[in-house]
Amino acid sequence: MSLLSNNTFITNYELNNKNVTEIAEARRARWKIENENNNHLKTKGYNFEHNYGHGKRNLANNFILLILAAFSFHTILNIFSSIYTDA
Repeated sequence: MSLLSNNTFITNYELNNKNVTEIAEARRARWKIENENNNHLKTKGYNFEHNYGHGKRNLANNFILLILAAFSFHTILNIFSSIYTDA
């Protein structure tokens, strides 16, 4: 069974019969990575979609930077530390 899809994206590459499949697969892989990371940030306790609209100037930006720093640190620990992943 073949699934057909209709997608549109902007690229600087010239599409032809030789490279269109490779470019489409690369785009799907990138979308999957982005989707999984955003889903993780929203559902795994990082509260990324919460509106941090408190403060007068830059508090919301600081909260987002701290969330992304924590996510990056946890990702690095998850990749390189078997002790962290066993816990």
